[in-house]
Amino acid sequence: MRTIKFNFYNTRTKKYTRWGDANSSLPMMAFETHEHIEFLQYTGLKDKNGTEIYEGDIISFPDMGEEGYEYKEGFDYTNVATVHFEDGRYGLEKFQCDNSGVLEELNDHDELISTFESSEVIGNINKNPDLVKL
Repeated sequence: MRTIKFNFYNTRTKKYTRWGDANSSLPMMAFETHEHIEFLQYTGLKDKNGTEIYEGDIISFPDMGEEGYEYKEGFDYTNVATVHFEDGRYGLEKFQCDNSGVLEELNDHDELISTFESSEVIGNINKNPDLVKL
């Protein structure tokens, strides 16, 4: 069973807070009533450096382009995307390069986990929006 963790992003102060950092005595519901607080849940996965991956994180990962291109020399590259939660599962969106072979793999749970585990967290959507397409 994975650990349930959250980061909170305050859109007014532009600061992140990790649940448990100086606020563990407050019930989580205390934050739910504030429209300026965004909940960013931990995926339960870590990147290749051991950094926890949360919703809203921007990750870079090895990519090989759409099917049929992966065997062309020099076509492998590093892509960038944002982690999001939708329809009961984590996925990627806002790809820096739309010609991604990973798009086809997102429906396969094991391939998606492999992509996350070979990735590197390079920022998050609130502090580094310039790293991805909006």
